[in-house]
Amino acid sequence: TVHNITVYFIVDGIKAGEHTIPVLYSSQTSDVQFYWTGVYGMHNISVYIDPANQIGEQNETNNASELTITVSQAVTENALFASAIIILAIGSAQVRKFNRKTQT
Repeated sequence: TVHNITVYFIVDGIKAGEHTIPVLYSSQTSDVQFYWTGVYGMHNISVYIDPANQIGEQNETNNASELTITVSQAVTENALFASAIIILAIGSAQVRKFNRKTQT
């Protein structure tokens, strides 16, 4: 069981969101989302779990995921959001799924 797990959402190298998962039990998942107003062009979106390495883990290398997206037209405010499903195994937290969606 791990408490207060920090998740950062980074867009083009700038922190665009932060979320804290209050508690996660072994093998439990948590779906975390953030909203971002897309700007025309290519963007790198990253998700970091436990960015300060406060959770003791067997593998510290699987706490991040990145995705490059292209915004090809103007979008309305908060029209893009990303979500990460986070799974915590005993001694290891990792991003298992990273999605990009567009709201209409």
